[in-house]
Amino acid sequence: MMTTCLLEEGDISYHILTTEHTNEALMVLARAFCDDPACHALNERPSTTIKIALDDWVEYLDYWMDSCVENGISVVAIDVVKHSVVGVMANRHLLDNPDKFLKEYCSMQHTKALTPWNELAYFFEEESAKQLPELREPCKTADLIYLGVHENYRRKNIANNLVRASLPLFKKAGYKFATLEATNFYTSQIAQRNDFERIHRYDIKTWVKEGKTIFDNVKEPHGMFEYWVKRL
Repeated sequence: MMTTCLLEEGDISYHILTTEHTNEALMVLARAFCDDPACHALNERPSTTIKIALDDWVEYLDYWMDSCVENGISVVAIDVVKHSVVGVMANRHLLDNPDKFLKEYCSMQHTKALTPWNELAYFFEEESAKQLPELREPCKTADLIYLGVHENYRRKNIANNLVRASLPLFKKAGYKFATLEATNFYTSQIAQRNDFERIHRYDIKTWVKEGKTIFDNVKEPHGMFEYWVKRL
């Protein structure tokens, strides 16, 4: 059963993500993240022994889906003609991290294809939090954590509308801040359009793992991770 429409533009309507669309939403996100510029850079390195594939993103993102559905602040874009999910903005309380995810991706016990990418993202998030410690006070911050749009629906303002539709949900839930970690140039543009303020940026070409730079081949205009904050 569809939730109340948050926003509508053309044939696309925006709703709170529920269990009805969990599986579709997961696949839209996983396919979108396969196009992540840093992942492309990692896969193109001859020294990369474990290539990142769709299944890796499905596994990675699946750890987050239950909490992002249950919290009532994530948003899904629906093509009302085809009745299909075409975009997802998976949101969380900033301090929420699924235990199983932490065990698989944030410990020394496992090495997966996405481990280097996750280590970079975690490092960047920790450094960004130092710029505004208030973000990590209990119940203060909602995080726009995973944004993805189906490849056939890109450049149609859907990503921007997913962010736009999320913000009133955060405010209604009592959050004081919204955060967005942009791992590519286009997501930073969306943050700017929605009046976010950048508090930190990091050149991923300088990231070193085991004494080597591993993202130095990322293609322009990408290559900067940027952390954005909006006061609600």
